[in-house]
Amino acid sequence: EISVKYIMRDLCYDLICKLAVIKKICSNDFDYRKFLEIHSNLVKNNECVTLKQLAINGSDILKLGKINGPEIGKILNFLLDEVIVGRCENAKELLINHLNNSYFFHT
Repeated sequence: EISVKYIMRDLCYDLICKLAVIKKICSNDFDYRKFLEIHSNLVKNNECVTLKQLAINGSDILKLGKINGPEIGKILNFLLDEVIVGRCENAKELLINHLNNSYFFHT
């Protein structure tokens, strides 16, 4: 499920489906139906797999007053990864707390 979330984070739906079809044609061990089942469930449950879906944004991070500039993008991607792998829920306060306890603020 995590690998499908990463694919969804990086690619649009149409491209994902096209890549899955190509992969199915090229490999007998690719479980296309399982992929689409996981994908459909993630979409139906509005799972966070893109920065746009993340409950925190760059403005929120700027308001913390600790980081600015190019680090904001790194932080947002870090938080998205944390949500995707299940180390943090996609809720603004939880993401802020997780960030405050992360290596970004302890280096």
